[in-house]
Amino acid sequence: MTELITAIETSGYEYIGIRHLAEDEHYSIGDICRDSYDWDCDMDCSTYDTDEPISLGGTCAYNTRIQAGWDEKEEIIDQMFLIENLINQIPDAGAKTVLGYKYLQYLTFKEIAVKMNYSFTQIRRLHKRGIDLLNIL
Repeated sequence: MTELITAIETSGYEYIGIRHLAEDEHYSIGDICRDSYDWDCDMDCSTYDTDEPISLGGTCAYNTRIQAGWDEKEEIIDQMFLIENLINQIPDAGAKTVLGYKYLQYLTFKEIAVKMNYSFTQIRRLHKRGIDLLNIL
């Protein structure tokens, strides 16, 4: 995480875009990404992975303006540790693992299902259980 923040700070760019990459995408800072595709909310995946992909005609990303002093590196790291500590308090091992993959490693439900060898539906249930448990901590 610290290496990423340092790379952003020293990039010289005024804006950054953050997006989840598909397995077949590999970019370096400054590269132009391929078009983004509409999201299939029911399957929690990009339509790029479906039988009927819907191109959005450009690249979508979380667009963030870099403002010196706005979010200090230490503050970002502290927030990430806070999230990790909250997830680690979840007593259900499966729910804890799913939330870690989703919010610390930014995997989709589909990717988590493959990684854990669970069904998509099981992952969604574990995610909901984890969120419910976080709400009572």
